[in-house]
Amino acid sequence: MRETKAESIKRITKLVDVVHHCSELFQSSTETDLNFECQEFAAKLYQKLGQFEFELQTELTRLAADERTTSPVETEQNLEPALELALLCYLHALATNPPAHARAMLTRQAEEMRKAHQEFLALSRAA
Repeated sequence: MRETKAESIKRITKLVDVVHHCSELFQSSTETDLNFECQEFAAKLYQKLGQFEFELQTELTRLAADERTTSPVETEQNLEPALELALLCYLHALATNPPAHARAMLTRQAEEMRKAHQEFLALSRAA
């Protein structure tokens, strides 16, 4: 079944909220007693998530989303589950069959998030 434009907008809106929350978690983790490699990774991912959030917001504007409503998000307070939730939201957004421009952006961001998740797991195991 083909998803509607409204469903694509709804899922991208939820993705923006999840990415924003994940960004906040990684920003706060840079201020903790993590080892240097983990702090450096958290700082880089925080910046990347900020970029992704901006791109997603811009795409919502391009899709002519009427108004940006914040949807309640199941928030995770731990980094790994937050990354996993973000990856799941990317998959859900891609499943709506968004327009080509949005699909390309979501695919690129999802791949970068998958790589970041793998790097995070490797750093966590090493710590």
